[in-house]
Amino acid sequence: MKYKTIFIDWHGTLSNSRFWDRWAKDVDKQHLHQQAQYALFEDAEGLLILKDWMRGLRSVDNVISYLHDATGIPAAELEGELRYTSENMAFINHDVVDRIETLRSMGAKVLIA
Repeated sequence: MKYKTIFIDWHGTLSNSRFWDRWAKDVDKQHLHQQAQYALFEDAEGLLILKDWMRGLRSVDNVISYLHDATGIPAAELEGELRYTSENMAFINHDVVDRIETLRSMGAKVLIA
């Protein structure tokens, strides 16, 4: 095998699922989704916190605390929805799991980032 380690991006490559995404589909909760998305993806501080979280430099508690402070959404509600959306993320294509296993059986280390 030509490559010893293969990095595969999770978001947009393996999955289109996003944290707190279920709120976007609920008319009564869409405003919560918009607030959380703005705080994490459009606010400069939120972008730094998100980047650090994805690199393992911040805990989920740091993210929940920031989002609570930035949006006023109760921390317990943010945490519960984060847990739900994390547990229910879906692959774009389920065949990818078999392909990753094939690469591993050929001796490659496959890292999902």
